[in-house]
Amino acid sequence: MGRHASASGLVALAAALWFGVNLVHPAGPSLLLWAPTVIAGALLAGALRHTSRAADLPRPTRDFWRRLSYAAVAATLGLAAQGYDVWRHPESTAPHTPPLLIAGAGVAQLFIVYALLRLPIGDRRPGTLLRLLLDAGTVMLAAAVFLWHFQMRHLPSATASLVLTVTGMIAVFSVMKVVLSGQRYIDRTSLRMLAAAVFVGTLAPIAQPLITEPHLFASMVGNPACFFVAALAAGRQLLRKRAAANRPDRPFSLAPYVAVLAVQALLVTEAAAGGLDNDVAMVVGAALVTALVAVRQLTALIDNGRLVRRLDHSATHDALTGLPNRVLFQRRLDAQLDGPVAVALLDLDGFKQVNDTLGHDAGDQLLITVSRRLSDCARDGDTVARLGGDEFVVILPGPDADEVVGRMMAALSEPIEVAGHPLAIGASFGIAHGTGDLLRRADIAMYAAKAQPGSAIVHYEPGMAAHRLNPVT
Repeated sequence: MGRHASASGLVALAAALWFGVNLVHPAGPSLLLWAPTVIAGALLAGALRHTSRAADLPRPTRDFWRRLSYAAVAATLGLAAQGYDVWRHPESTAPHTPPLLIAGAGVAQLFIVYALLRLPIGDRRPGTLLRLLLDAGTVMLAAAVFLWHFQMRHLPSATASLVLTVTGMIAVFSVMKVVLSGQRYIDRTSLRMLAAAVFVGTLAPIAQPLITEPHLFASMVGNPACFFVAALAAGRQLLRKRAAANRPDRPFSLAPYVAVLAVQALLVTEAAAGGLDNDVAMVVGAALVTALVAVRQLTALIDNGRLVRRLDHSATHDALTGLPNRVLFQRRLDAQLDGPVAVALLDLDGFKQVNDTLGHDAGDQLLITVSRRLSDCARDGDTVARLGGDEFVVILPGPDADEVVGRMMAALSEPIEVAGHPLAIGASFGIAHGTGDLLRRADIAMYAAKAQPGSAIVHYEPGMAAHRLNPVT
């Protein structure tokens, strides 16, 4: 813990103790109750500025903490104006929201939002961003429900309260958006501490209706606590120096679900006490919070379905050409064995020389072009698959298998331009008909075709296997 955070912690503790004393019996001038807020605010600004000047932090990290220091200064000035207003008008029953308080709080929250939104977000895929916004919006709306129920509807200065509440909710939304997202520049624990500080500062006033003493305000304790937690966050950033790169896919977060449970618990409690007769806003807010979570879950289910389909496709298709792989080939062949079917196995001639002379990228481009030409020649119901390397296999159900293979050989005889070089690539085809181990038989026939000069098509015949095992010398 840095010296700024340590001093801020002592100030927050002193504020809580002195507030407790005044709850029992008024003691001392009212300025003593506001002094901890101003002192803690100044200490926070110093802590944030100190972190922003660390030379070993990345530039985006330093900029983030520097912008937050401006927010701390603006908030402290606004709260000092509120304390001065209370001291000047101790007999007033108004909520003590002078223009300088509204301006200071508004400017502070705008600096917080700006600092957060300037942080680069790790994962910008549409589905992930949508869920991120829904999660942050759920937490923001839940906080708004609590603020409305415990504070706003009881205050006579509706305009000022509305301005501060809306800007506060925007700050809550922004901090939750960044906390829940994957970004690389701010320590994760520091972000969580900042989130806690924003929540304390925004939601502390909901305890005001519980305080009966007119000269006491919940913010007298809430603000020093908020500033202390924020100073801890700045110190934590200095200890960690920089955040480890977060995973692109952010982890599961309980925050939106806790927010829903909190709002539903408040709704049930108020309903049991008979306090919902005129509080339509809270009922509507609770319904909206639930709807946001329902939409978020629906988008997650849709994305999960897409992920399952992508995984299934990658498990059964070749990554380079997009053709079915050996797994899907065997599955489709097994389904065709009850009828007339042929299997044609082909191997490209001269493929190794292309890789050796032009490189593997050129070889990959050649394989992609070959896969397209084979697919263009196939009929509906035929399956063109890649087994690996430069080996392709075709399932040809029904008649006319030889005609299809002939079209494929003709298509591959046309030059293929790769890396600016027109290449004449031939292929050797082995064909097997009937039942049984058709792929093995086609493989034997294909090697017989490769033994012939140039491109050739060879049909499997009994005895080829023995001839291959005992070649003539």
